[in-house]
Amino acid sequence: MFFEHQRRNHFDFTDQETWSQRYYVDTQYFNPKTGGVLLYICGEYNCPGVPSGRQWSVQIANQTSSLILVLEHRFYGKSIPSSLSTSDYKLLTKEQALADLAYFLSYVKNNNLFNVTNNPWYAIGGSYPGALSAWFRYKYPHLTVGAIASSAVVNMIEDFWQFDEQIYRSAMKTGKGCVDSIKSLSDYADSILDKNNSESLRMKEDFGAAQLNDDEFRFFFIDVIVEGIQYGKRSDLCGNLSSDPIKSYAYIK
Repeated sequence: MFFEHQRRNHFDFTDQETWSQRYYVDTQYFNPKTGGVLLYICGEYNCPGVPSGRQWSVQIANQTSSLILVLEHRFYGKSIPSSLSTSDYKLLTKEQALADLAYFLSYVKNNNLFNVTNNPWYAIGGSYPGALSAWFRYKYPHLTVGAIASSAVVNMIEDFWQFDEQIYRSAMKTGKGCVDSIKSLSDYADSILDKNNSESLRMKEDFGAAQLNDDEFRFFFIDVIVEGIQYGKRSDLCGNLSSDPIKSYAYIK
């Protein structure tokens, strides 16, 4: 479904342009007389509704007879407020995203959509959406009665070396061989990029990232590995990496 009335720029009242923001609704457990509304916040990705691995919010809805509304983040998935030109990315801010949530919530409530009247609202999010959930509760306290901010990244650190340290410690749970394989794979990618020729372009094309410059691709490439460790796939990842970086590269690709 799409919310057709979202404002393009919440902080420029001369800008009356609106756009269509995608959202999902789950009414299966909702009792309008006794239930609440769970506003599930999506982040920097193509929003699938409530992800299959995060069904705890559905369990909460079941236990509390609540409605679930899931709002896709602006500039992701099918929720594009304007063109994707560089100048338009000035509208991609956490302030605009929070205002999107507030405007959407108010519209649903004021128009009694899905039989919502004076039901209590709760914001829910994890990681970056967790931060949005916490900030939303702080910035718009009159709109919700509570928020769940799971792993909320409210303390932003520019040089967060502790994250890399934790990835190292986690990889070491499998063994030093996993750490060495990750390093050799990273070194292999660097050696290809340093050639700055058709081979380096082909490597980027292998990942659908030909538009990235070398430094951007280095971050992207290692992030593919890091996410495997961060999100519970360490054993599979380390089990498929090899001391031969070419074989490891074939697996990652």
